[in-house]
Amino acid sequence: MALQIYDDNGALIPNILCPNGYNELITGAGSSTASDVINADKDCTVRIYGKADLYYEVGAAPTATTSSNPLGADVGEIIKVPKGHKIAVLITGDFHIRELT
Repeated sequence: MALQIYDDNGALIPNILCPNGYNELITGAGSSTASDVINADKDCTVRIYGKADLYYEVGAAPTATTSSNPLGADVGEIIKVPKGHKIAVLITGDFHIRELT
């Protein structure tokens, strides 16, 4: 099943995925959880999405806190991730990371 994101007006936001790109699901339990390294070789663009309100942080060894970047439930965001970095998330629920082409 594909995860799709819609804008505030209900229009589908196109999602172009790299077939061999990074894809990870993190199920958080209310404490900071870090992803694997997104891409060790180059900077990349990813789409992040959570099923609950969350906070996220990008870094070599990140820890997400309530002072980190906020993201609302069912809202997608596209961010740049430097090579060798991870995304840490503070959420109770599912958090998706997908590398875009």
